Amino acid sequence: RKGPALSAAFDEKGQATKAGSGFFRSIDLTPPSLEQIKQSKVTGVELRGDHLFATIEKKGVSTRALLAAELPKLILRLDFPKKMRWSTLDIEYARPSRWIVALYDGEEIPFGLGPLVSGRVSYGHRQLSPDPFEIATPGEYVEKLKSHHVMVDIQERKTSILEQIDQIEREHDL
Repeated sequence: RKGPALSAAFDEKGQATKAGSGFFRSIDLTPPSLEQIKQSKVTGVELRGDHLFATIEKKGVSTRALLAAELPKLILRLDFPKKMRWSTLDIEYARPSRWIVALYDGEEIPFGLGPLVSGRVSYGHRQLSPDPFEIATPGEYVEKLKSHHVMVDIQERKTSILEQIDQIEREHDL
């Protein structure tokens, strides 16, 4: 993180100014003296030209844990022109959800949203393929749903609908 210039971070006596103290507080350090900085006695802080720089290390979080924490929020933030209330819960969404498939690298991302718990089970078209099936990897999602009579790709669905309309028009001379 880039900090203030030395002239703003330290006074003429080499003590931290208000700007310098604020910078050191922001990186969880007690303000050192200018001399300590120049002698490289402060771990993670260095001079680059006439500015202070701090190297900050943050412990990583697994992608699965991050997704499990953020996906429910992301889903609920999706904007729709008209939202519906979900039972007696304080959840609004475009339609009532019945299941959630959440996979990352072939592994389930476990999280809850209202009464639902994510997993790898999905369903096809309600009348043509109503039985549950598992999705093993994200890569098979589109084809697996297609084999259960659900078109995920919006453009493919639009093209199919237009082709069907054209066929009806030809058959009925419209």
